Amino acid sequence: MNTAIDLSWWISVVEIPVFAGMFWIVRNNMHFLESRIKENEEKAKKEMISMIENISSLRVDVAMHYPSMSYLKDVENRLTAHLLRIEEKISNGGF
Repeated sequence: MNTAIDLSWWISVVEIPVFAGMFWIVRNNMHFLESRIKENEEKAKKEMISMIENISSLRVDVAMHYPSMSYLKDVENRLTAHLLRIEEKISNGGF
């Protein structure tokens, strides 16, 4: 009989408060982690929007300041033609 009283005393005095404390700790950790996940998701979305805007502005900058392929081909053709004329003059003794 003494063992039954000790067991019920142990459960009511020790184990129930311990499990309640563990439940409270786990619940608080879950809420904390959920809030941190939401904060990180919002931060990641803001950073992604910022990166997309930076990439868009870089594309505009490249389009405005770098030559097009047709322009580069035109310059290459003019240089090649000029070099061929110089080579022809040198081979004919034109200098």
